[in-house]
Amino acid sequence: MFVCKFFPMLLNFKYENFGLSRKEKEQKYKKKTSALEKDLRRKEKALAETAALLVLKKKVQEIWGELEDE
Repeated sequence: MFVCKFFPMLLNFKYENFGLSRKEKEQKYKKKTSALEKDLRRKEKALAETAALLVLKKKVQEIWGELEDE
């Protein structure tokens, strides 16, 4: 069985970029990059908030001990 060395590239070929100029491709990738960076910043903030809450919870447990739920 003969397998072309370019076959994996053919599988990854995307028609969404086909026919776009270089400038259009750059604009598209910049837009996608900025959206990904924005999402990353949002997730980093959420992670920092969760870490801060966990630290506060541990400090409360050290001061008052384990609180019982009623």
